[in-house]
Amino acid sequence: MSEETSTIPQSAATESAVLDRFVSDMLKERGVDSLPKEVQDQMHEDLMARVNDRINAAVLAAMSPTHVEEFEKVVDSGNVEAIQKFCSDHVPGIDEIVAHELILLKSSYLSA
Repeated sequence: MSEETSTIPQSAATESAVLDRFVSDMLKERGVDSLPKEVQDQMHEDLMARVNDRINAAVLAAMSPTHVEEFEKVVDSGNVEAIQKFCSDHVPGIDEIVAHELILLKSSYLSA
């Protein structure tokens, strides 16, 4: 894969749907489907926040300190596609970092 094609970000909607499905699957594996819908929804929301926090922390940790200030400006813009492109361009192995964090979180969550 060329450098050019590896920096094209997934669409925000697709990425969000993948994370949503990941969280839903973890909750099913945890056996929460017998709980009231409101409880399930709150658990889903809480777990999505944990997923996002964990990914964000890992991405920032992998980012060069020289890019953090510029990244903050991109984040402040609120443009999800620009954020994803910045991460693809400035965080080596972004896909592997995200996958690794999801694996660790799933292992931790399901063993608790």
